Amino acid sequence: MIDTGDWPVAVKNLRKVYARRKAELRFTQAEAAAKIGFTQGAISQYLNNITKLGPQTTIRFANFLNVDPKEIDPSIVDYLPDMKTVTCSRTSYDGSKIIDKKLLGQRKVSSTLNMELSGDISIEGLIGVAPVRKINGFFEQAYAQLVPLESNPQCKLVVVQLKTETPIRIYLAEEKPSPEDIKHIWAIHAIVYLT
Repeated sequence: MIDTGDWPVAVKNLRKVYARRKAELRFTQAEAAAKIGFTQGAISQYLNNITKLGPQTTIRFANFLNVDPKEIDPSIVDYLPDMKTVTCSRTSYDGSKIIDKKLLGQRKVSSTLNMELSGDISIEGLIGVAPVRKINGFFEQAYAQLVPLESNPQCKLVVVQLKTETPIRIYLAEEKPSPEDIKHIWAIHAIVYLT
C-alpha cells in the first residue's frame, strides 16, 4: 500500500474519487485515458503524485468522472472565478437519450439546453470542419449551449435530430434539412471548450 500521508489533498481525493467511480462505472485506465485525453502513463503519474495536479487537469478528471471538481480539489474555486457547473442533458452521439452529466465550463449566457459534444461530430456539408478540436491526438471536451431556434433566428449553426436517427447533427443554419425530416432543432448559442 502506498503511503499518501504527505501528498496534497487534491491527489488523495483524486485517488479516492477515481477508485470509487472506476468501481461504479467499470472503466479501464486505457478507456479513461482516451476519454480524458491523456496517456495511461500520465493518469498513473497524476494518481501517484509524480506529476503535479493543476486546476485544468482537475477539471478534466472531474468532467470524466462526472463529479464536482471541488470533490477532488476543494481550493479549485480560487482558480476559477469565471467558471460554473453546467448540466448537459443530451449528448451529440445519441440525441434521443436524456442524460444528467455535470461539466465545469465558462460562465456564458444561460441556455435552455447544454449538449455534450462527442469528438466525432462534424458540421454537415463542411468537410474537415469540426466543432470539437483535436489536440495531441485527443479530442477536447466541449459542450454546446443551445437555445430554441425561434429565440435566435439569426444563428449560424443549428443542432438537428432527424426523425430517423438518434445521433445529433450540426448544420449551417441555411442548409438545415426540411422541417418534415426534423424531430428536434435548436440554435447553437455557443460552443464551450473545457480544456
